[in-house]
Amino acid sequence: MSAFFYGTLQSPTVLLRVVCGPEAKPEVTRAKLKSLKLQPATLKGHRRYALKNLDYPGVVKSELSECSVSGILCEGLSRQDILRLDAFEGDEYDRVTVSVSTIATKDHPEIENEVPTQLYLWTAGHHHLEERDWDFEQFIKDKQAAWMADRCEFNDVDKVELELELQV
Repeated sequence: MSAFFYGTLQSPTVLLRVVCGPEAKPEVTRAKLKSLKLQPATLKGHRRYALKNLDYPGVVKSELSECSVSGILCEGLSRQDILRLDAFEGDEYDRVTVSVSTIATKDHPEIENEVPTQLYLWTAGHHHLEERDWDFEQFIKDKQAAWMADRCEFNDVDKVELELELQV
């Protein structure tokens, strides 16, 4: 399975915390990262917004066709990964299918193409949107370290792990 990440999940630190859990050993997170294919991509016909008083963004469909969102296409996700990502995103987002355009890079020189994937679309209302784009570099520089230490979203993700273990 695959997903397009345009916010905090572009950070390998955040992504691995979500899909591997809090107690994952370094060799587990390294193996997980190696199993994923991360590639720059663009989502057309949508716009990313900073959210009022929040450290993460929301993406909504745009009426302007020239709008686009840059992010990361993450391929190789398991069903369990998607369940953990669903819990992380919570009820403010709906997981929907979209197509993204991949961007050729030195590490991934494949020809650019359209790829169907999953997107977490902001659904908690336009009144939360600021009239500016969210800044990933600023998040990494100023907020990621503190953010990783104290996020209630991780509690929801970790509950999924416990539920999955109980089902086995």
